Amino acid sequence: MTTRSLASTATLDSLKKQAKSFLKAVQAGDASALGRVAPYFADISGIGLQDIQMVLAREFGFLSWTKLKAHLENGDRKRISPDQLANRFLSLATVSYFANIPADPARFDEALELLESNPEIAGESIHVAAALGDADGIGRWLDRQPQLLDRKGGPHDLTPLMYAAFARVPGHSSLPAARELVRRGADVNAFFLDGGQYRFTVLTGVFGEGEAGKVRQPPHPECEAFARLLLEAGAEANDSQALYNRMFEPDNTCLKLLLEYGLSATDTNNWLVREDGKFVANSQTVFDYQLAWALEHRMGDRVRLLVENGADVHKPVNGRTPYEWARLGNDKGLTLYLVQQGAVAVRLKDEDQVYIQIRQKPRKKAIAPAVASKHMASFIKHIKRLAGDGDIAASMRKAHPAMFHDAAGENDLEAVRRMLALGFDVNAMTSRTPLHEAALHGHMEMARLLIAHGADTTIRDPHFYGPPIGWADYNGKLDMVEFLKTYPLDIFAAAAFGQLDQLAEHLAKHPELRDLHFGDFHPHGQPFDRDWMTPLGFAIVNRRADAVRLLLERGADRSVRDASGRSYRDLSEEEGDDTIISLLRQRGSA
Repeated sequence: MTTRSLASTATLDSLKKQAKSFLKAVQAGDASALGRVAPYFADISGIGLQDIQMVLAREFGFLSWTKLKAHLENGDRKRISPDQLANRFLSLATVSYFANIPADPARFDEALELLESNPEIAGESIHVAAALGDADGIGRWLDRQPQLLDRKGGPHDLTPLMYAAFARVPGHSSLPAARELVRRGADVNAFFLDGGQYRFTVLTGVFGEGEAGKVRQPPHPECEAFARLLLEAGAEANDSQALYNRMFEPDNTCLKLLLEYGLSATDTNNWLVREDGKFVANSQTVFDYQLAWALEHRMGDRVRLLVENGADVHKPVNGRTPYEWARLGNDKGLTLYLVQQGAVAVRLKDEDQVYIQIRQKPRKKAIAPAVASKHMASFIKHIKRLAGDGDIAASMRKAHPAMFHDAAGENDLEAVRRMLALGFDVNAMTSRTPLHEAALHGHMEMARLLIAHGADTTIRDPHFYGPPIGWADYNGKLDMVEFLKTYPLDIFAAAAFGQLDQLAEHLAKHPELRDLHFGDFHPHGQPFDRDWMTPLGFAIVNRRADAVRLLLERGADRSVRDASGRSYRDLSEEEGDDTIISLLRQRGSA
């Protein structure tokens, strides 16, 4: 995918050397290099130099190495080629599920502006025609070159039908192009693998949404009509990624449609799972996964829909039966429904009774602080009587490890206050801390409450190794980002977010951190594509010129390179920040 700007000093020879170093890095298993080839090759065992050259060309916005070579040979390096413009348009026009491309609806308007300024883009490729919904253009392309029907291309290496599914160009419906592609026999089950693990199909693109939400990852404007077109043509109804992306909201449109076309209780998730360092087939059923989420997040209508279509009311889900989950959610209507469907009513464990008491909504909306304090003291006594002897916080952490995090993510201030009063660990880590959850959703009052009770703003999660401010930034919660900048950050976050005072303080206290590589900073285990970078690299890729200047003044090593030979100078050229480029060129830059 297009991620880099071609340096004005680039030559064919220099890029050939880059390609050879890049190939060696891939063969050596370097995380950064593997991350760059993953969008194009699920299996790297047979990758050769020509494949790497293609990846390099795509990174610079060209369809092929041949087109990149021609651009370099024409002598006009500053001219943006039609190929680059078309790839830039497609990158902006498609809803993003890529870690290095922000999920931002403003990108769709940028795509339209680029098209209006350069109307010749519309005729550049069949992939552009698909994104614009140009059915006649699709017909002309395929009449001349029928082999293009399922040809992958563009910045994300997708088929034309996939670009139609993922496109969100304002004022342009891609559905007419999709109809023409399907009529001519396009593969309605085409997909790309995210991280070699998660299957993003044509249907996945149509349904949209996901962790970033329906505003930043919107569904196709003609979602149902487009989805029915694909399903009628043979698209598989078991689309686990589409169901995952649409499970966060209570809307059941996606689930109902897939059930109508054959999704069943016996279907297993079609993404892979990691076992002993390898990806293997998933044994969990789609219904188990969907039912667990619906029960834990109190989505009663979805639970009923799944049960009506074969979900087992007796089978435990994440350690509890559906009946027990309904009781935990204090949903009397759902509890009665499950009993009517054959579920066995059982007495809840003491820790589950405590959970209900903590998460129940207060009856009064607002009371005086003194009265609230008395109520809290009374509540604590009640909970201690209910729980009996022992450490309440420890027993609840074992029985309900994510309850604190869920309450923070749902902005349930009263429940969080209760847990804090009971001695719950404000920095408890599951796949994140409560502060990560509050930051992700932009809950400012919740973040203030957690920090006031000792939440650590520098703590990083174990999977992505990101701090709370990073989670807020990922989800576009800019107010939260600005708020968290005023609290302690580690040296990498301080460099990434341009916090000069904190950066200078880190360097003064621990000058050895200046050239620390990120791979040596985080616990050894899962590699990350930025492991080769020092704080200077984080400042460069986040275009923090002042932080770059400070680090260079303190003697930061500017000669660092990744395993493929890419340098900080290359990074600055890719980001296109003239100030940083100039800084790195000064004082004998490598």
